[in-house]
This record gives sequence, structure tokens and C-alpha cells, in this order.
Amino acid sequence: MKKVSTIILILLICFVCVAIPNNGIVNAQGTIYIRADGSVQGIDKIQQLGNVYSFIDNIDDSIIVEKDNIIIDGAGFTLTANDGYGVKLDYRHNVTIRNLAIKNTYRAIDLTFADDNTIVGNTIINSESAIYFWFSWRNNVTGNTISRAKYAFDFFKSPNYWSQKNVVTGNIVLDSAMGINLMESNNTFSDNIINSSILGVSLSGHQNLFRNNTINCIGTCFKDSGFDNDIDESNLVNGKPIIYWVGHRDETVPSDAGYVLLSNCVNINVQNLHVSGITIVSTTNSIITRNAISRGDCGVQMIGSSNNTVTENLVVDNRFGLVLTNCENNTIIGNNFSNNSYYGVMLTNSHYNTLKQNNISNNGFGGKIDYDFPYERYSGDVFGVNIMHSSNNRFIENNIIDNNQWGIRVLGSQQNNVIYQNNFIDNKVYDSLQVSMPGALMGEAPNPSIWDNGTRGNYWNDYLTRYPNAFEIDNTGVGDTPFFINENNIDHYPLMDPVEIEVILEFPSEVKFTPETNFIIPEFNGQVNFSVGGSYESAKLENGTWNFVGLALDSYMYDLGNRFSGGIVRGSEYLHYCTNDGNFSVSIKNCNITITNYDLIKWFAPYSGWLNYTVIGEGTQSFTLHYLRSDWDWYGPDLWTIYIDGVSKPQNESWVISGPERIITISGATNNVSIYYDSTPAIKDGPSEPDIFSNLPSVIIGFITSGIGQLLLVITTAIVGSIFILVLVLDRKRKSVEVAK
Repeated sequence: MKKVSTIILILLICFVCVAIPNNGIVNAQGTIYIRADGSVQGIDKIQQLGNVYSFIDNIDDSIIVEKDNIIIDGAGFTLTANDGYGVKLDYRHNVTIRNLAIKNTYRAIDLTFADDNTIVGNTIINSESAIYFWFSWRNNVTGNTISRAKYAFDFFKSPNYWSQKNVVTGNIVLDSAMGINLMESNNTFSDNIINSSILGVSLSGHQNLFRNNTINCIGTCFKDSGFDNDIDESNLVNGKPIIYWVGHRDETVPSDAGYVLLSNCVNINVQNLHVSGITIVSTTNSIITRNAISRGDCGVQMIGSSNNTVTENLVVDNRFGLVLTNCENNTIIGNNFSNNSYYGVMLTNSHYNTLKQNNISNNGFGGKIDYDFPYERYSGDVFGVNIMHSSNNRFIENNIIDNNQWGIRVLGSQQNNVIYQNNFIDNKVYDSLQVSMPGALMGEAPNPSIWDNGTRGNYWNDYLTRYPNAFEIDNTGVGDTPFFINENNIDHYPLMDPVEIEVILEFPSEVKFTPETNFIIPEFNGQVNFSVGGSYESAKLENGTWNFVGLALDSYMYDLGNRFSGGIVRGSEYLHYCTNDGNFSVSIKNCNITITNYDLIKWFAPYSGWLNYTVIGEGTQSFTLHYLRSDWDWYGPDLWTIYIDGVSKPQNESWVISGPERIITISGATNNVSIYYDSTPAIKDGPSEPDIFSNLPSVIIGFITSGIGQLLLVITTAIVGSIFILVLVLDRKRKSVEVAK
């Protein structure tokens, strides 16, 4: 009996072994080592020839390199690390990694105490840190493509350890949370392209060199807290140059700027720009006026600066609206600080500044529309105005309305801030107050601020709720009961009615439509419930009024990563959409909208069907067909038939679309052009993408800069008197078509 049982057990083991399927992934026997003696331990899928170690198959594990002066050639194969390390180069010198695809890693390539290495021509998909630097010098990172990373290039800093003299050039970063996280100094970045990141470049190091980098983001494209880097106008954010001036005086910032940083400057005019941020450091006697500032870290940031004027700016949808640190004698008047994720206005160690006639509203709603980097969410309190260790400032005639926590909070060792004739309306109430005076951080009693000018105080829209028996004194507009904040802070002359504050800056303003000039899309708020399955939504601006077509306005909110059909539309030269198709996860894209003088651009859904364009004007016309698709290698070419004036034109070889983008010029139309598109692909042999990102839908929208400019969009332009913005919700094949005259 025992013998029979043994035989059965052996047969069962054999059966199980035979039944295990081969899924095409090479399974290693544990971590793979390239030892100091040159041997390879842990797998037989790496072939050594001299100092070259070449992949001969895909590998599913991590590689630890213990040998210097070698080349690791991926030969186009894939290393999948399953959330571990890809290739670790700790303490390595003169190692080259080339032609390797690395997927699903914690750190794809780890450079720790690693010098003089070369990382070239690799593809990295889905990682926490694609290329990680810590105390590593003189490494060269060239021609790599990185997508779906939390940090594409991650330069980590710790005390007494530095990473310097590294060169990062000619790389492409796609769909990542942060393109460059640079805490280190004296490194070079050139000719890199960062597209569709939430935060493009976060720079806190010094003396780094940036040249010819292109950064296109859905959030903060660029932020610099080092203030002394070498960055010139060859670097672009969303198609506009970075203006990074050190030591300039008596100049005006160019009108095409995308981001502005002024350090040690005097008498600079910053005006009439649409930018993602304006930072001034140790700068004096300068004017910041009539700018639209959105989707940045700090809309306006002032550090160690004095005697500047900030007036008539629209500062919306940033992380912080206005931040003053160690500043004195600045005038902030007639600005709109609204819809910023955290503070509308923040003063730290800043004195003798005047804030007057500003609109500070709807700040601190980070979940409403948050362009902040999701892995670095600010965890502190959020207020309309935050005053910390700042004294002798004047807050007069401001609208402080509907902020998520207190309208004003005063912290730390401060005194004699004058706050009167402001409107405090519908700010979130804590401890029955719209303002907070918790005293110094070390627990002392609250220091006094001045809440009236001896005859008039502030308007509190909850005044009669707190003091239901209060009444007006002799038609003066002042209540008879003081508004008590704490024993050192009392508004003795609370106002019965709101202060009439002139709104210097309103948005939208007059909109003019001409084929020759661009216009700014007015600010509008709306929440959109999308239908699913590849539908489209549109918004039409006509005679200065927004009319929504197919947009169901409701109360949906969203945060990155949530799974439901809904999103927020906000337009200030951009739209932002979030959608969910079927069982797919949320995918999010956005665009800057630049209106050109095209006659018409049409949209085409990602299904078989017709796209028709009617010729406008006389004579023979020429049309350009832009076609964009993701280069998924298991899809074959799509089929097109072109009809010009109702006559079918035979498909020629140039119409077979086999790459990410093709441009076809169609000539000879006098009346109309029709295009029939068969979306049924010829399926190639081979597996599909194994990771979850292959199932993400997209909203592809963008901007046109020229007749053959890069297409990331479905947007109309200018028919005189009206403008159409069409947003196309695409399926997983991510196809869009547009015809431009």
C-alpha cells in the first residue's frame, strides 16, 4: 500500500508540473547578480561576451551589478521587476545600460554612490523612480523614454551626500506624475521632452544648467526654490519660454513668457502675460500687473523683496495664490486670488505690506480641482489668508469669501496688523468664527490685531446670527454690539451691510472674434457627468455666453485614481476633463487652447464612420488630414477611403497609417471632402500589454500652433461670431482625426 501511494504521489507531481502553462515570461530563480568576477548568477538568459552582457530573452526579476567597466545590452528585451528594483548600480563605475525595456519597478535604475555610468536608449514603464540618483557623479543619461513614473528623474538629497555633474539629455517623459525631481546642484539637463506630467520640474538645487527642454503638463510645469540656476529662454513650458532673469534692471518681461523668475532685479515690468507662475526674489521697485496666472505651484511668490506693486492680476487654480516671505512695503491691490488649492494669500515674516481691494475667495478646496502633485499633497490647514510672524500689515476693503477654512488666520509673534472694511462672507466657521487667532506657536496669549479704524470695522455675514439682538446705531451702518474674536482682538464697529468694493478685475471681459487675432477663453465653472462608451461633449461660446451642449451639470467631484464617471470643467485658456469608459479606470488629460485662424476643425469618433467637410470659398482647395494614434504594436493598419466631391479616390500606400501620427494632404476639392474610416484593425500576432495602463481611456485635447503642428486635440477655431470647443472621449485605441483647411 505504501508503495502504491508513493507511485500515485510521483504521478501527481508530474501531472502538476506538465499542467503549468508557459506564459512567455522567463522566471528567474531569485535576484540576478553580475558578480565582481564577471560571472552571472541566478539566470541563464544573459549571454556574456567579453565585457558585454546581452539579454537573450525577457527576464522577470531584479539585477544587482557588482562589476565595473561593463556593458549591459538589453537587445530590446524586457526586464520586469514586479515592484522591486530593476537594475541596481550601487558603488558602480563605468557601467553602460542600453537597449533595455524595464517595467513595473520600484526603481528601474538605481544609481547610489555610482559614478561615470551611461544610461542610453532604454524604455522604462511604470515605476516609482525611473532613474534614481543618490550621491552619484558624472553619469550620462541619454535618449531614454520613460512613461507612467511617479518620478522620472529623481535626484534625492541628504545631508553630506550630493549628486553633481550628471548630464541628462535627449530623453522623453510621458504620462508621469513628476518629470524631474531635482534636489541637487551642478547638473545639466538639455533637450529633454516632458509631456503630460502632473508636475514637470521641481527644482530645489542650485547652479543647475537647463537648455532646450520642453515641458507640457496638466499641472505645475515648473517650480524653482533654488533661485540661482542657469535657465534660459530655450526652455519651454506649454510652448512658452521660461524667463529666468538674475540681476536685470529697467526692463519689461517678454509678452510670450510661460513662467517668470526674477532674482536680484530692479524696476522690472511683468505685465499682460498668461503664465503658470511669477516668482521674484530680492527684487525691488517692480510691477506685476494684468497677468493671468494659473496651474502653478505659487501663482505669485515674493521672497525677500520690497517696494513692489502687484495689481489687477487673475491668480486662480494654483496650489497657493500669493505667498510673501521676508517681504516689506509691497502693495497688493485689485487682484483676484480664487480657486487655489490651499492658501489664497500667505504672509510669513513679512511686514508693512498693504493688501487692498482684492478678491480672496473659494480657496482651500484642494479636492475640487487639484493640479498639485498627488504624491506631495499639502497636509496642513488651508485658509483664505494666512498671516504668520508678520506685523504692521494693512488689510483693507478685501472680499474674503467662501474659503474652506477660516477667512483669515493669524499665527505666531505678530502685532498691529490692521484689518478693517473687509467683507467676511460664508467662510467655513470653526469655533463659531470665520477668523482664527490662536496666538503664538509657543502657547502665549494671542497678540492683538486692529479690526477697525475707530469708526468702521468689517462686515461679517454671520454677525446677526451671533448677535441676534444687535441693531444699527443711528443709521451709521455700524452695529451696536462689538464682534468678539478673543480678549485681544475685537471688532468694535462691525458693519451691518457689505462694503461696496470696486472689482477692478472681472473675468470674463469683452470677447472679440476675428480670424486674425487670438482670444482668451473666459473663466467658467461647471461640473460634467460624462456618458460612457466613446461619446463626445461640447461647449460653445457665442456672443460672450457659454452654452453647454450635451453637458449634464451636476455635483460630481473627482480625485486622481477614483473610479466614477464625472469631472470638472474649468476654462481659463484651458479645459480639464476626467472620464470613465465602461470598466476602465479614470484617465485625465488637459490642454492649453490657442485659437488660430483655421476656418474649421472637425472631430471624428473612434468608430467606423464618415467625416465630412464642406469647402468654404471658391476654387480648388487643399486639405490636410492629421491622424493620431498610439503605436500599439499589436494593431495593424487602419483602412481609409477618401471621397472628394463625391468621387472615391483610390487609397494609396501613403494612406496606410502605421505610426503614431501621419499627415495626408488631399487636394482638388471644390465642394466637399468625405473620409470613410474603418476602425477594424488587422490584429498582429503577439501579446497585448500586460499592465493595467493598457486599459486606460484618454481624453486627447490640445492646441494647434501651425498648419502641421503637433496634434493632441479636437478643437475648433474661428468662424466669426462663434467658437466651438469639441472634446473627444476616446477608447483604448486612442484615435482622433481632424480636418483643417
